[in-house]
Amino acid sequence: MKKVVLILSVFLLLVNFSNAQTRHPLAGTLNFILGGGVTALGSDYENWDPGFVTRGAIEYYLPNTYKSLFGITNVFGIKAFGGFGTLYGQDDRYVLPELRTNFQYAGGGFIYTMMLGESFFPYLFAGLSCTWYNPEQALSVDDMSSYKVFGYDGYHLSYNFELGFKIKLAKGFLLDLSGTLYFPNSDLLDDLEAGSKKDAFVSATLGLQISLFGDGDSDKDGVPDSRDKCPNTPLGVKVDTDGCPLDGDGDGVPDYLDKCPNTPKGAPVDKDGCPLDSDGDGVPDYLDKCPNTPKGVKVNEHGCENDADGDGVPDNLDKCPNTPKGVQVDKDGCPPDSDKDGVPDYKDKCPNTPLGAPVDADGCPLDSDKDGVPDYKDRCPNTPLGAKVDEWGCEEEMTIVLTEEGGVKFQTGKADILPSFYPTLDKIIETMNLMPGSKWRIEGHTDNVGSNKYNLGLSQRRAQSVVDYFVTKGISRDRLVAVGMGEDYPIATNSTAEGKAQNRRVEIKRMKL
Repeated sequence: MKKVVLILSVFLLLVNFSNAQTRHPLAGTLNFILGGGVTALGSDYENWDPGFVTRGAIEYYLPNTYKSLFGITNVFGIKAFGGFGTLYGQDDRYVLPELRTNFQYAGGGFIYTMMLGESFFPYLFAGLSCTWYNPEQALSVDDMSSYKVFGYDGYHLSYNFELGFKIKLAKGFLLDLSGTLYFPNSDLLDDLEAGSKKDAFVSATLGLQISLFGDGDSDKDGVPDSRDKCPNTPLGVKVDTDGCPLDGDGDGVPDYLDKCPNTPKGAPVDKDGCPLDSDGDGVPDYLDKCPNTPKGVKVNEHGCENDADGDGVPDNLDKCPNTPKGVQVDKDGCPPDSDKDGVPDYKDKCPNTPLGAPVDADGCPLDSDKDGVPDYKDRCPNTPLGAKVDEWGCEEEMTIVLTEEGGVKFQTGKADILPSFYPTLDKIIETMNLMPGSKWRIEGHTDNVGSNKYNLGLSQRRAQSVVDYFVTKGISRDRLVAVGMGEDYPIATNSTAEGKAQNRRVEIKRMKL
């Protein structure tokens, strides 16, 4: 606690309590923040896993703005907050190695926010809160959802220290990113009192902030009244950073009346501030080297019709006027794109890409996971780098093939699992439970009865039914992938009833991690 007091004392010495020339945008505002993020636990459990936190906050900033000794504009305020979340720990030294602590908190304190530019506001916060918590211990993570052992409910006063920054998105809306350290005055966040140190946890959160009742803008010109040197500007008039109407081109016509605000200095203009254009070709007379161009013809920067890219198509007809010299073009002056992938043929290194396949700048199909299988074919798009994969881009290590003889029973044309299939799947679940953390690919296969498209959809639905069954038995959905293979991978001839029965199968493959 003495260290905290010392840090705050040094901090306050850096603040010059005199009115700043530039008003802080948050001064005098009431702010509402809603966000969420992740948590990490520091306790007697040696290891931690990410948890989550959801929180809301209300901030009020004092109307006075100050400058630090380093010239940084800053403002002080008060903050009230509350939320809830979870903490996770793991330690194989204990009989019950898995820990989950649910917590809620509410409190308040003081906030100091700096201003670095017009839209970036770093801040510091210190305060107190009351933290309620109930740790749960179990033999494994899967046990947590069904029961807890030796649960303990408690609450303690917590010290809260926060470092973050706010980014202005639009008027009244900000992005709030913060990291918070919580010191509950307790060693029971994990239901264990051990050692001389108290338990603590940290969180990293991202939230949306709505700011109300801030610095006014009486003339609605986008410049706050505190900085507006021309406070009575007509509504909608463009202004400079001081809030005064612009005459950017110095032609004697103010910008809010000037229909051509970028006229070069000295160019003759009409009453609207626009340079004269006698032939109406869009090139003002003071630049036009061809002042009698026929009406409606597209011209170059000199006011003359030409073929700027030399592709044989006049500019007034050329829809792609910047084609590189020598490139073949169509009647519109555009390079052909035979495979319709958005990359013209003269740049396309893979000219026969299937329609709709995502491609890179060279027109070649993307392969995001670098496994040799392009994304449009890849059914396992996140394969680890270097892993050996099949033609679908999926790695596999262990395969369990289930045919009708092995217990696979689906009604013709349907994907629902029949009860006779349950015992077979339950045995496989036992195998999965022996390998916690493993991931599995469930493939559905059909015979060749029916169209390929229908069989592909049917096999996908059947594979998904198996996945759904596994999930109901406690296998995490994150460990399972359902893939319909259709009729394309027979393991026997489709010329006989016996062969078709073997091809109507489910393959369950353990994937490499």
